[in-house]
This record gives sequence, structure tokens and C-alpha cells, in this order.
Amino acid sequence: MWHKNEIAIFDFDDCGFGLTVQDLAVAFYYLDTQEQRDALISGYEQIKPLPVFSELDLETLLMQRRLVLLNYLFETTNPEHKKMIPKYLEESKRRFDNFLSDEKN
Repeated sequence: MWHKNEIAIFDFDDCGFGLTVQDLAVAFYYLDTQEQRDALISGYEQIKPLPVFSELDLETLLMQRRLVLLNYLFETTNPEHKKMIPKYLEESKRRFDNFLSDEKN
């Protein structure tokens, strides 16, 4: 879509009704560095204030995103994506074990 001579891309893959912080969590899921996260927050705050959330809220939503993608991997017929299951499942288990550990709560 074009707006003021700039192109914008809409990806409706994660479109839905939910908490505002879910938008941030989905975006954070795909970022690799703190610098990227800081840039996203800075840009977001130029448009509107950040929603109120705790680090636990954000971590919970990041785990939810991981589950959604894991579900996709089990449902897809895409062979390339199917090959990702063992590694993604192992990493998911590690992250969930860490997330649910007594040390975190």
C-alpha cells in the first residue's frame, strides 16, 4: 500500500483481537538484539505511549507466540517447515522448562 510516496506492507498473519502488548510481543519474537528491541520501543512511543505490562506479561506472550508457531509446524504440509520440528520442539521445551521453573516465579 502506498501512503505519501512511501510503501507500507501489511502482513495479516498475526491479525486478530487481543491486548496491545501482544503486538509488541509478536514483534519482539522476531528481533535478535536489544538494540532492535529498543528501536521498536522508541518508534512505538513516537506514535503512542507503551501499554502497561510487566516483564512476566511479555515473557508469557512470547511463549504463547512460540506455541502458535509450533502448532503451525505440526499442521503444515510444507516439507521445509516440517524439517524444522525437531529443533524447534527441543528449543521450545527448553524455553518452557525455564519459563515454568520455580526460579522465575
